[in-house]
Amino acid sequence: MSRKRLSQCERRTQIVDVAMRLFASKGFKGTTTRAIANAAEVSEAIIFRHFETKEDLYNAIIAHTIELRSRLWESLDTNETPPQDLETVMRDFAQSFIQINRNDPTFTRLMMYSSLEDHQFRANFFATA
Repeated sequence: MSRKRLSQCERRTQIVDVAMRLFASKGFKGTTTRAIANAAEVSEAIIFRHFETKEDLYNAIIAHTIELRSRLWESLDTNETPPQDLETVMRDFAQSFIQINRNDPTFTRLMMYSSLEDHQFRANFFATA
């Protein structure tokens, strides 16, 4: 059985998706580019053709996730008139936050791993997420 040839954009997205799952389950330090390549069924050279370093890949995951989540937040903002009291604002925010995180457990795990690991990308993750 032959695999479908992906465009550069599709391949990059595939690598980001696979890497995000691995980083979410094993952390940044516990995930190797070899493991990412194996899971994505590509060579490490393909990984490094799209991303100069493992850190660049991690940063691409953050950027990709922020873009997707921004769209989700915008789609949830359906109130035509803003709420008038703080309790309603906080309740709406909490419900939206829970709904988004319930639908994306991989991101939630990645966020937790990033908060526990002591590397320079933890600060970057929380500064941009």
